Amino acid sequence: MDGDWHTAQDIFQETAARAWRHAGLLNTRGGHIRPWLFTVTRNLVIDHLRTRQIRPLEYRQRTWTPPGTARNPRSPPTWC
Repeated sequence: MDGDWHTAQDIFQETAARAWRHAGLLNTRGGHIRPWLFTVTRNLVIDHLRTRQIRPLEYRQRTWTPPGTARNPRSPPTWC
């Protein structure tokens, strides 16, 4: 997780919460819980990485033009 301790803790906590919510279902299957935990953790990590990729790459930097340099000196300050 890129060395981000807090994100790793959040993912672990969410995995534990999901295991707690589905404890009855997991016990009735009779299978091992470890593969289920790995799958849930992997899916949470993938979701986290995807949400980081959705953010816009770059915003156009806005520059402030002082009131005296605009075409009309009485016009309010503009953002370009």
